[in-house]
Amino acid sequence: MIFDSTDNPSIHHLLSGLGPAVLQSIRDPFGIVAPDYTVLWINRQLAGLHECEPADAIGNVCYVSMAHRDKPCTDCPLTPVINTGRTYIVEKWLDFPDGVRRWGEVRSYPVRGANKSLSAVITIVFDITAKKHDLQQQKDYSTFLSGKLKEKVGGNQEIHLDDGRITLRVALSRRETEVLRLIAEGYSNIQISDLLSISNNTVKTHINGIFNKLGVNDRTHAAVLAVRHKLI
Repeated sequence: MIFDSTDNPSIHHLLSGLGPAVLQSIRDPFGIVAPDYTVLWINRQLAGLHECEPADAIGNVCYVSMAHRDKPCTDCPLTPVINTGRTYIVEKWLDFPDGVRRWGEVRSYPVRGANKSLSAVITIVFDITAKKHDLQQQKDYSTFLSGKLKEKVGGNQEIHLDDGRITLRVALSRRETEVLRLIAEGYSNIQISDLLSISNNTVKTHINGIFNKLGVNDRTHAAVLAVRHKLI
């Protein structure tokens, strides 16, 4: 059975009159697909991801006109919505001819008719490539940091104060040493939380532990002692 948008007044109204002009103003890849995978509407950005023209896809089955397949793609973001009637969100990547891999967060939403049955699926893709790169850089730095800290953890380290008249033996944990290094590099609590994938409250707990062990009351003194006595 081929889906007819007139079966759903809201979809029919959306696709008539000024509807296409309004939809075309959406700059992110965007499309509307019927439960039988017939493309009701698609903008140029989404068509471009599939290397086709909107006119070639609209009115045709998406996996045939856009993916050149005889059945739905195994990882199709529409299928979970069609099967369950629930919103589905997934991250996908696509390699472009210039060798650049771009990531997108694909959000697929159900559209229901008057009788609550599924009438269409709206799909929109948000570019999250920059976010992915930032997260990878954070992970890479965290891995690098952990490797460097292996040389610093283990046994007590001495701090000499008051011209050597006072000696403190400091035993920082591996995590405390990581946090102390980031403090010395000028990172805020929120940034440390993101880099180490721990909560902000956990960061505060580690900082309090560092202050107590070093006998200081602020980040500046902690950073100075860390650098001067090679604690990091």
